[in-house]
Amino acid sequence: MISLKINQTNYFLKENISILEACRFVGDIIPRFCYHETLSVAGNCRMCLVRLETDDKLIVSCVNDISDNMEIFTDDAFIKKAREDVMEFLLLNHPLDCPICDQGGECDLQDQAKIYGNNHNRLFFNKVTVDDKNFNSFIKSIMTRCIHCTRCVRFSTEITGKDFFGTLSRGHSTEIGSYSEDYFDSEISGNVIDLCPVGALTSKSYAFKVRPWELKTVESIDTTDSLGSNTYINFSESSVLRVLPKYNSEINENLISDKARFSYDSLVNLTLPGSLGRSQKVNLKSNLSELIKKLSITAKKSKVLILVNEDTTFELLQYLNSISTKNSNIAIKLFSKDTFNNPNFFNNYNSRIQDFYSANLNCFLFATNPRTEAALLNKRLRFLNYNNFFNVYHFGYKYVSNYKIFFSNLNVDSILSVLEGKSLFFSNLFSKFESPLVLFGLSLAQRGLSFSTLETTLRASNPSAICFNIVLKSNSVGTSLLNFQPVTGSDFLKSSSYIIVDAEENISLRKILNFSNKEIFWVNNSLLQISTKKLQNLSSFFFAPFFQGIFINLECRPQKSYGINSLGESETSYFKIFNTIFNFNSDSNKNFTLLNLFLNEIVANPLKFSKSSKKSYLESVLNSKNFIVNNNLLSCYPIKSSIIDFYRTNNTTRLSKNMQVASKELDNRSHNFI
Repeated sequence: MISLKINQTNYFLKENISILEACRFVGDIIPRFCYHETLSVAGNCRMCLVRLETDDKLIVSCVNDISDNMEIFTDDAFIKKAREDVMEFLLLNHPLDCPICDQGGECDLQDQAKIYGNNHNRLFFNKVTVDDKNFNSFIKSIMTRCIHCTRCVRFSTEITGKDFFGTLSRGHSTEIGSYSEDYFDSEISGNVIDLCPVGALTSKSYAFKVRPWELKTVESIDTTDSLGSNTYINFSESSVLRVLPKYNSEINENLISDKARFSYDSLVNLTLPGSLGRSQKVNLKSNLSELIKKLSITAKKSKVLILVNEDTTFELLQYLNSISTKNSNIAIKLFSKDTFNNPNFFNNYNSRIQDFYSANLNCFLFATNPRTEAALLNKRLRFLNYNNFFNVYHFGYKYVSNYKIFFSNLNVDSILSVLEGKSLFFSNLFSKFESPLVLFGLSLAQRGLSFSTLETTLRASNPSAICFNIVLKSNSVGTSLLNFQPVTGSDFLKSSSYIIVDAEENISLRKILNFSNKEIFWVNNSLLQISTKKLQNLSSFFFAPFFQGIFINLECRPQKSYGINSLGESETSYFKIFNTIFNFNSDSNKNFTLLNLFLNEIVANPLKFSKSSKKSYLESVLNSKNFIVNNNLLSCYPIKSSIIDFYRTNNTTRLSKNMQVASKELDNRSHNFI
């Protein structure tokens, strides 16, 4: 601990922190523009000037560390005058367009100008203007407002791994831009909007919509991937206008992916199938009571197949599971194109993202591309690799990465040999390190290779390995906890009617809607747009809570999202509908308590939810009754990521025009044609 004085008050603080951090810790907030907690220190805005007792010259507080017996002054007249001069220089070429700036009300420059700005101007020349630039389909730039804090430059270099932004020219002609006519194609590029302290970089989709003081805020989570990043939803009346990150050091820190930030506009495009295959706008006031009555009669007379996907909330999954347990005529199956073989719940159920930092020297990726499957996990891997904490080895199809990876394009047979310790080079590399980090991709599960047996095989050769299974959907872990199985052709033949809950658009669903002669009921709170040819046997009703419910992320962390009804309040809920249909009574408020009890049972009896085998894993897979595959296909076919297009992975992102534009732009540039 170090003893020092700040504004004539004694404090004891830890060593190796800057003066700015020390003052912030004791509650004395020093103004700054270039400094940010997650970025390296630049010290070029000169707004955080302070004075030491032993030196009359002002120093930059973000660059200099504290020392023993140091006496610091942060608010005397000399410092205030210096900050007024700095502010005058910053406003020298800044335009006076606050009434039309989207940063208005949230602008650091506005806040500091109110305190340190002068009431007169000594500028006698025309202001310097800078041309606006097109960085990508999300970021709107008005570069004349830029104050050269270089936060965007450091973000692109240090966080995204792409040297996109840079400073051009020198002195009076300095400007921020890119060195080439490139495209900022990072999966987390939208976070640069939050970093910009002025209105130089803002959101294109949010432009000229509303002022920040007119917005209401509700906490939510990201449901476009399995990480469950914490977010704030800003809305006005019943319209969602933007999504911002909520700080959570254990999951997403202060970042979110571009899918989470910009896909909210899919609510505007919400449609349901109409007559003659034409889409029509959703009508919550449709004949809901008649549909429920019709479905109740059907459920009593025949066998019903309920199809759900891995984006459905855990409360509803648990509720439907309770119904099917007490009624033999009702079957619950997974209906998702991303599920080939339902993985048993993995042994290392309590792995956490924070365990990344306890991994030793090496990280092994098996058939996964974290950049597209879990962008914020990839950011942590890049940070650790960039700071030389460990090397990264990838087994599977090569992809474009933003950090150094040693690729080995192995097939399934070779990957299993590595896990079983039969590969001379890679197995020795894997087994000699303590606590390596191992990430499995979903494409292995789609081949029928369950996560639990993969991990069991892995731990036989290295018991201290930190294992992670990267799933794609927001509640894939929840479906595994409830042991939901994927639907098969025999399930369709045995059932007299189908109830499709939260359906996701794919070829199988189109075939069911167009060619099935059985009664189909469509209960939806997802965002789906399908054109069908034959709709006489289709009955649909819709509810639109905006991502409201419990979701379990890939580290088995339950999180509850408090959403909004973006299309207006509905008089009924899922639970009331199914209570009426199946004559089943349940209290939806107890679901979160039941979830906690369920997870506690997993902690107490992990072997109950996972099956291990002493046989060779390849042998157990080939002999499985549920897995029929050509041995040559399993052995020879290369493995690659399950995601082809990062921007369009589920119903929400497919309906989003922001995601459609970004996907098309990236595809055009990657193929070098427009």
